[in-house]
Amino acid sequence: MAKKEPSYFVPGYHLEFSNHLVDKLLDAIQRAEVYHEPQKCTNFGFHVASPSALKLSAEVKMFILQTERLILRDFQPGHFDAFFATTNDPEYQQFYAEEEMTRPFWQKIFTHILEGTTETPRTSYQLAICLSDGTLIGTCGVRTEDALNQQASFGCAIGRPFWGHGYATEACRALFEFAFTQLSIHRIYADTKAKNGRARALAEQLGMQLEGILRETQFFRGVWWDTAVYSILKNEWNTRKQDADKRR
Repeated sequence: MAKKEPSYFVPGYHLEFSNHLVDKLLDAIQRAEVYHEPQKCTNFGFHVASPSALKLSAEVKMFILQTERLILRDFQPGHFDAFFATTNDPEYQQFYAEEEMTRPFWQKIFTHILEGTTETPRTSYQLAICLSDGTLIGTCGVRTEDALNQQASFGCAIGRPFWGHGYATEACRALFEFAFTQLSIHRIYADTKAKNGRARALAEQLGMQLEGILRETQFFRGVWWDTAVYSILKNEWNTRKQDADKRR
């Protein structure tokens, strides 16, 4: 069989596997030894499968999504400094209150993210966005806020050195596909400061619609801030996929 382009699983699927396999897996990706095949990879002892089909061990497990250029994975305790670095930029910080820009504040957020990886049933997937060499460049996540009505919130942040490469859009598309196909989500929504042009542009690139502007919802840095609310429905996401397939 001819080898396909290196990739260790189909976007929209995910793996859960023991932490001791992570280093071996990432090394294999680098050496292009794991390929785009939804079947057993005997070298590493796991199957590429849908979430319900994949059970590996009783050890701590890690969630991973793979895209063409990126690895989206659960955060580990040693990732905090890289996670915090994504917030350490004046353009990013201007949309947050000063007390929200401190290391202790983000340490609490990070601790909450780690706790979410072991939650049962799991309702939050706040993932590290990594390049294929393991460099952590940002984060994106979906969080089930209302399971009964299948509503999930969404957020994304990329470190400034990695802006302009389409990484956020690529990561979030994989995340949306996972949420709509595996988590039974009906609507994904996001809110951001109305003046945050980059965040709003990302939402629109993902096909999210502007639901409205909430006027003067927060006061910090001496001014009132409006909030823009965006969302996308499962049927809208599916239509976008079908249209994209027709253009190929």
